[in-house]
Amino acid sequence: QEDRLELYAQRIESLEDGVGPLQYEVLVRLIDANGRVCTPGMFMPAAERYGLANVVDMQVLALLVQELSRHPRHLDMLDLCHVNISGKSVMSDDFRKRVVDLLDAHPRIARKLCFELTETADIDRPAQARQFIDAVHARGCQVALDDFGNGVSSFAYLKTLSVDIVKI
Repeated sequence: QEDRLELYAQRIESLEDGVGPLQYEVLVRLIDANGRVCTPGMFMPAAERYGLANVVDMQVLALLVQELSRHPRHLDMLDLCHVNISGKSVMSDDFRKRVVDLLDAHPRIARKLCFELTETADIDRPAQARQFIDAVHARGCQVALDDFGNGVSSFAYLKTLSVDIVKI
């Protein structure tokens, strides 16, 4: 509500030569009331506990789309932009509808996005996760399974969720 979320970008580079297409992961930070920068580990657990993770995720997406819209030349050079989505958001029908509306309004940006779902996230209803994945795939987005191998369901996720990228 106070517009204190900021986006940062962490470039994804090849370990071999550092050369490759422009890809990065968007990281969110919260500026607290004293002006300190807080990492997601400091505020996302509270957001999830109070049912606000999807609000944070939607704000991050809105800020990202706004920023990419302002820089069409950058968008032309961009290969892929990764953005994390909480398991709670993926399970929300309302969140999925809002994301679909945003992507439909910005199809050029949609094709540059990769939604990262954390394997250890609260994806307790695979059918709803598949609905989210199918909806963003239909709009040209990619989906990554993040933190693969950290949870007990690793291979089950690979069998049930149609992801494009697996991040270890």
